Amino acid sequence: AVNPLTQALKHNHPFIRRGAVQALGIMGESRAVPNLIDALKDADPWVRHEAAVALGRVGDPHAVAPLIESLNDPLEHVRMAAMATLCSLGQASISPLIQALVDKNEDVSRRAALALATIGEHSVEPLIAALSSQNPGIRKEAASVLGQIGNTTAIPALIDTLTDPDRAVRIDVVKALAALGVPAIAPLMQVFREGDVRTRTGAMEALWMLGQPATTPLIMVLKDDQSDVRKRAALLLGEIGDQKAADHLTGLLSDENVSVRREAFEALEMIKKRDRQ
Repeated sequence: AVNPLTQALKHNHPFIRRGAVQALGIMGESRAVPNLIDALKDADPWVRHEAAVALGRVGDPHAVAPLIESLNDPLEHVRMAAMATLCSLGQASISPLIQALVDKNEDVSRRAALALATIGEHSVEPLIAALSSQNPGIRKEAASVLGQIGNTTAIPALIDTLTDPDRAVRIDVVKALAALGVPAIAPLMQVFREGDVRTRTGAMEALWMLGQPATTPLIMVLKDDQSDVRKRAALLLGEIGDQKAADHLTGLLSDENVSVRREAFEALEMIKKRDRQ
């Protein structure tokens, strides 16, 4: 039936074309893949929709690139069918979807990110590798998707990417680390204490975004031997505004370092102001 059905894809009536696409998809016939790919550009939106669905049933990786193009289809139901099929194709879709993260069409790049997040765990290692891409846009979007997926195995690679030369990349890395939550706190605290200026800044931003879960680890370093660490911890605790840090910050008001004392005082004022609100 394959030959008559592929011929029917050229019929003038869209109902006939749609039925042919559906039948070829149900058959799972790989010989029909080129014809189904052509049907992704059919004038009738429901033929395009059924072509995307059918390609998912056949499961041929040659359909990935055309399906990514269909993420820009003018109709939502066609775009959603294309994205569902890309997700169902799994690992075959991942590398092309990562490249599509920097597509000139923002709708395509946004849906590519959503598809990678939907694929989930299988996307993690390729996305970690993408953090080393020569393209800063790919590094930025890869970090963002890793934050959405929430797999903690990405934490070390994201920590390393806090040194990225591109500020926009570092911002999305910080957001991703904050999205990964409590498991990110210990490595962030290590960078907070021992990292260079750029990584410390990123760690501080991530800890601030994490908020109250970071309070206790920050309290623990208020007695650090390094005055700069004590000062930065006091600053962050003031920004987070957790009342349970107040007594510990009060203890810093007698610190031997004047900058630490000043930061502790300002942090206490911030906490008091937040309480009054």
